[in-house]
Amino acid sequence: MKKLPIDGNSLTIPLLFSAAADWLKKGEFFYGVTTGLGEFSNVTIKTEDIERLQENLIISHSAGVGEPLPIEVVRAMIVPIIPSKGSVGSSGDLVPLSHLVLTMMGKGKVLYEDILMDSCLALKKVELEPLRLGAMSSEQ
Repeated sequence: MKKLPIDGNSLTIPLLFSAAADWLKKGEFFYGVTTGLGEFSNVTIKTEDIERLQENLIISHSAGVGEPLPIEVVRAMIVPIIPSKGSVGSSGDLVPLSHLVLTMMGKGKVLYEDILMDSCLALKKVELEPLRLGAMSSEQ
């Protein structure tokens, strides 16, 4: 496995992505990408299932409740509907961020032109394709 410099200066995003791509090509264990999470970290994820795992992680953390956050908090052209409260046992930022990404995947609800609608419809209206998550999603 390629070693990465962790010295506070040398590690860059391109270097990290290069190493991650090498790990994936070589079939290395890559926590949360080629393995499950938590107690399932010993479960190997097949290459063809990586995209589904990443999508399922977002969906499983999109478990917020409560009134939607104010538009000023989530301002964008397409405003995602993000519940104000997360689930018990989840870290404070995973639930709202998962709801945000869920809308980018065309699966949540958004406010577009002051109309509440499915995000897949809003994405079509602005001629955008839903985000597809994979092992190297931030390169897409």
